[in-house]
Amino acid sequence: MTKQMQQNLIAIVMFLVMISFAYANYLIKPLNKKTMDTTNKLESIEDRLETMRRRARELPKLEKEMKVLQEEVASLEKLLPREKNIEEILNVISKTAQKYDVVINNITPGKLVPKNNYNEIPFKITAECNYHSIAQFLTEMGHLSRIMSARDLSLRYKAPSGGKSRAVTMMADFSLIAYTFKDK
Repeated sequence: MTKQMQQNLIAIVMFLVMISFAYANYLIKPLNKKTMDTTNKLESIEDRLETMRRRARELPKLEKEMKVLQEEVASLEKLLPREKNIEEILNVISKTAQKYDVVINNITPGKLVPKNNYNEIPFKITAECNYHSIAQFLTEMGHLSRIMSARDLSLRYKAPSGGKSRAVTMMADFSLIAYTFKDK
């Protein structure tokens, strides 16, 4: 091989190396970077899609749980309603008192007393009855679907007013407390 042919061969090899370098650097490298970016985006989208599919599979279960919780809230609102419903409370007190022969002489609704998670509505009551009647009345008031309680019960003997009645009558003073839910 002659010197001229060696120089031509070296020039061709150098030319091929430069073309290969340019091809790799300016065509292949950007395509590889774009392919990597696209692959990363695709993986991210597939992850999000899988997360959404998992959530979609959980949706019926969550809807069922929500329905159960809504039913639970509805039943709890019967125990601890959001509204005062003073008129309804007075009607319940009156009907229960009549049922157990408790004569209510005076009933005075008090001011709403806010507590941490609920409100109290006190009713100051003075009644005339016998011992068992007041016990039955207070027991039934405590077993209503709405939460109520009695406080500060004071009983005193009431002398019979003439007549031959031998039934022991008492005067009862107490506070009956109704509760409402406190919205925060």
